[in-house]
Amino acid sequence: MKNLFPICCLMAALWLFSCAPTDKKAQPADEPETAAATPAPAVQPLTTEAFIRDIFDFRNEPQWKYKGSLPCVIDIYTDWCRPCQMMAPVMDKLAEEYKGKINFYKVNADTELELARYFNIQAIPCFLFCPTEGVPEKTVGGMSEEQLRQIIDNLQ
Repeated sequence: MKNLFPICCLMAALWLFSCAPTDKKAQPADEPETAAATPAPAVQPLTTEAFIRDIFDFRNEPQWKYKGSLPCVIDIYTDWCRPCQMMAPVMDKLAEEYKGKINFYKVNADTELELARYFNIQAIPCFLFCPTEGVPEKTVGGMSEEQLRQIIDNLQ
């Protein structure tokens, strides 16, 4: 028993020191920090003001007139919505796949209330599929990647 106490103390000390944060070496003042350029996300966040500028000015136009040159998919979500969280990686994948052919956007319904009201968003996730000609199609609820792909292929 007498030998057990020093061994426990040694193990506790090793554990504490192994968990201690390590100091980073300071970078010399003559060497600027180089941050890796992060590419823009494939699904672009969209505010109400950006929507009015780039998609449709619902404040001043009585009828839908899409401003974009490429069709777009708009994912209306909230951060707390589990189905929305499950759809996010699917949207990211499709946005990469259709890059240059279709624009992908996401709108947070909790922060962009005016836009959510305009589209009468009562359930999420909600997707708006906007062709370059005609009115957007709205779907509500989670979908499989294949279901989304079928709708997207009809936008082109």
